Amino acid sequence: MGMIELKNTDKSFDNVIKVLDNVSFAVQKNSITGYLGPNGAGKSTTIKLLLGLIEVDNGEAMINGVNLYEDSDLSIQIRKSVGCMLEYDTLYPSLTAKENIKYWGQLYGLNINETEIKAENLLKKMKLKNISVSKYSNGMKKRLSFAKSIIHDPEVLILDEPTSGVDFESRLIIREIIKELHEKGSTIFLSSHDLEEVRKICTDIIIINQGQIQVQGKLNDIMQNNENYNNIEDIYTSVITE
Repeated sequence: MGMIELKNTDKSFDNVIKVLDNVSFAVQKNSITGYLGPNGAGKSTTIKLLLGLIEVDNGEAMINGVNLYEDSDLSIQIRKSVGCMLEYDTLYPSLTAKENIKYWGQLYGLNINETEIKAENLLKKMKLKNISVSKYSNGMKKRLSFAKSIIHDPEVLILDEPTSGVDFESRLIIREIIKELHEKGSTIFLSSHDLEEVRKICTDIIIINQGQIQVQGKLNDIMQNNENYNNIEDIYTSVITE
């Protein structure tokens, strides 16, 4: 059993466009799994299913063995153990950086003192000034979005394109904190188009194309088991161009 699982999952929109077609995969506990695929492959749809933003048509979406779509206290508790960062930011531009982080901390059930201390620490760690978010650059917004996703020390962290379109400093900060969280035992699932970034931080990969899983497993094992693969680009290209 994986920490994050989809089982025989289908998802269509308008009963016509089938975005996920009988998708099954398992993300192992304490892994950093890169979820790869071209635009329109189904990556963002998968993430929305795992966050409860949309529902499956068929199959199951599970975290730590719990079906996310069951109406139960256990399902609610599991959701509280998940941190998320979407490709588009969910920040309040009229608030300061600290106010944004504290707001999300309290949504996750932390008390006021906890959120104050953690928000202060995260701002320092992310090298962010406590000013209005409306004055932030894109890279600063990415860092702040990442900070609010981890304020409650999530057991599972789901990230949609966490380093897309950011400057080198933001990329480096986010990468290093992902590694720190992994060392502390978090399970991290991230979608990305940046194969080099995936190579640097991920232990496992899953590749999806046209709504179906094509490759999944430990990155090193996949490389070693096929003599034609010299790097992650070879794996990706062989799947996407078939």
